[in-house]
Amino acid sequence: MTRRLITASLISLCAFLFSAAASFAAPVPDTGQTQSYTNTFGEDSDYSCNPHSYTVIGNGVVKDNVTGLEWQQATAPGTYTLQQAIDYCNNLSFGGKDDWRLPTIKELSTLVDSSIPYPGPTINTSYFPDTVAARYWSYAIDADGIDHPWYVNFSYGNVSTFVVSSYYYVRAVRGGQSNNGFVDNSDGTVTDTATGLMWQQATAPGTYTWEQALTYCESLTLPAGGYSDWRLPNRNELQSIVDYSRYNPAIDTTYFSGTVASNYWSSTTLANGTSDAWFVVFYNGSVGYGGKAGGYSVRAVRGGQCESGPFGYLGISKSGYGTGIVTSTDGKIECGNDCKERYGIATQVTLHAAADAGSVFTGWSGEGCSGTGECTMIMDAPKFVTAIFKIANDRDDDGVTDSVDNCPNTFNPQQEDVDEDGIGNACDNCLNVSNPDQADSDNNGIGDRCDTDYLWTALQSCQNPPATTTTVPPTNIELSILDAIPANEQVILQWKTETETGNAGFNVWRADNFVKINDGLIPALGSAVSGSEYDFVDQWVLNGKRYFYLLEDIDNSGISTFHGSVKATPRLIFGIGK
Repeated sequence: MTRRLITASLISLCAFLFSAAASFAAPVPDTGQTQSYTNTFGEDSDYSCNPHSYTVIGNGVVKDNVTGLEWQQATAPGTYTLQQAIDYCNNLSFGGKDDWRLPTIKELSTLVDSSIPYPGPTINTSYFPDTVAARYWSYAIDADGIDHPWYVNFSYGNVSTFVVSSYYYVRAVRGGQSNNGFVDNSDGTVTDTATGLMWQQATAPGTYTWEQALTYCESLTLPAGGYSDWRLPNRNELQSIVDYSRYNPAIDTTYFSGTVASNYWSSTTLANGTSDAWFVVFYNGSVGYGGKAGGYSVRAVRGGQCESGPFGYLGISKSGYGTGIVTSTDGKIECGNDCKERYGIATQVTLHAAADAGSVFTGWSGEGCSGTGECTMIMDAPKFVTAIFKIANDRDDDGVTDSVDNCPNTFNPQQEDVDEDGIGNACDNCLNVSNPDQADSDNNGIGDRCDTDYLWTALQSCQNPPATTTTVPPTNIELSILDAIPANEQVILQWKTETETGNAGFNVWRADNFVKINDGLIPALGSAVSGSEYDFVDQWVLNGKRYFYLLEDIDNSGISTFHGSVKATPRLIFGIGK
């Protein structure tokens, strides 16, 4: 969409502002970012394209050796409205020159040094020593609002707009301007003859996180069977194709139709917020930053005056729960922090791995490297190598040393232990019932305390002991009912007697290692001529597990008889609870 008609009150100012074409002196200067923030190749620091280069030529003037522009070294005294800023620059005469002007937003943006974090100033202060970490005017007006001119904020480096009457700082510039010179190559690419950059004509399909955007561009071949050296543009390169006389989208749609009026990722990381990266908003051309996990649009670029010659990319990764460092004999890799490097084709690279204290280097993976010695390769293509580090004394390689691992022979990095018996879930033979001894009498892999087959057999043996030469008479009670009723996280034992001769009371046994679960003898309530009804609630059970019970009665002489068994599986039953 082209810019709106402007009101008469600002007609002269805006006519001046837009009479200067959206300009950018070729080539595009680098952002200054050299630090690596990811092991994924393709970020800003992986390419060096037209690094910043300045010369103090005297009389308060600094020359940008990349763009050819000459800059006022000192910030203009005081602050200015936009019209005052334009007048100041137009009337300025120093350094033997009188053709100074207010810079375009693209020109002013190239002074930002993206390696410098907030609070800035985000500029090379060796050449521009008195720069204020604040907003500086440019002479472009937002096409979507005639009273909102553009500025660069040298505290962060962001590019945005604000009201025309605001008071901001000023730095004048002189030198030629050049417009974008787009050429449609009719193969899905567009060349900008002003900057020497070639662009992917269509927006990449879908949206991408920042890491995904890097990978997409590095993997792109365009046109089919053609160029494969595409990359994600840095913030200066991406801003170079903005058309500030347009909005929604702020780009020449004759060459870039289908551009989304939204955020496009750059390869440049925000220096003071390494989880954020810079993007350009193609609704109006502002430059901001956002979380790298966000999903934004992508357009790839290639070419420009970057490092020349064929290169091979070497990426190092580390795996395992141990820690260590990988270095190269040439000193270029220290991973650690620097886990990737570009090498000239046919370069021989040798890597060495060293484990930290408490860890062990167990070997290499990738590019034919193996064993625990050095890894040597010839860079004839992109290569990826992994160094594997383990925790010392960790048999199952789960990151937990054997001395404290609750399953030292079974991988279980979370160390979960639902029954809190000191045996991890990954190797506990009775997962929901505490059984620290892990007894398994029938060797079927199920602990005795939750092995229903074993418990049933044991109960039958208990009820039917082998014959002996001494016969003990049973107790003299008549039992008519014995039942186990399941409920939510409990089992209710109920029994009824018809008569109880000489009965002292009852015990309830649960077949988890045959434990008596009542605290004291349940006293008898019946007599020789009448019985009684009883119930007992077992609250120490888990839903979904089957339990077996025996009822023991003991007479006044201490002789006992077992009854049962009965079984129940506690569960949540609607309308019934504890």
